[in-house]
Amino acid sequence: MKQSGVRWWTLGLVTLLAGMGLSACGSSSQTVTGEAEILRVQRRLWATRSVNSYRYRLQYLAFAPRDLTVPVVIEVRNGTPVSITPDDPEVTVDPNFFSRVDTVEELFDEIERVIETDPATITVEYAPDFGYPQRLSVDQIEMAVDDEFTYTITDFEFLL
Repeated sequence: MKQSGVRWWTLGLVTLLAGMGLSACGSSSQTVTGEAEILRVQRRLWATRSVNSYRYRLQYLAFAPRDLTVPVVIEVRNGTPVSITPDDPEVTVDPNFFSRVDTVEELFDEIERVIETDPATITVEYAPDFGYPQRLSVDQIEMAVDDEFTYTITDFEFLL
């Protein structure tokens, strides 16, 4: 059992990391709890920005078929996804696969779902000024093969 001084120090560190928009990674439930707090802070920051129309490039990295791992450009207008376009015009993607991550709010929900599974390792990076996720890397089971996945969010653009 940990002493209360260690808990307070850890809580202070989590608060500091959340305020800086950074994330921690590791395999303990305490780290997952820290990620949950950081997620809450970043979600609030995003909400204060009142951004409803934007575009971003998303790539799912995993041991998966090309139609799932090809980068796609997702456009959102007034909070609703309006298009999902693969970078490679020769690849057809299933929009349903991306429906869990086709808005910033859905990306936040996906991070929350992952945190609830208590993965072996989770690393989340957020945009410092706006709070939207830029990278989610997960290893569900330590020492398992092919269970890791990553979402990268790049080329974020605000639309009028």
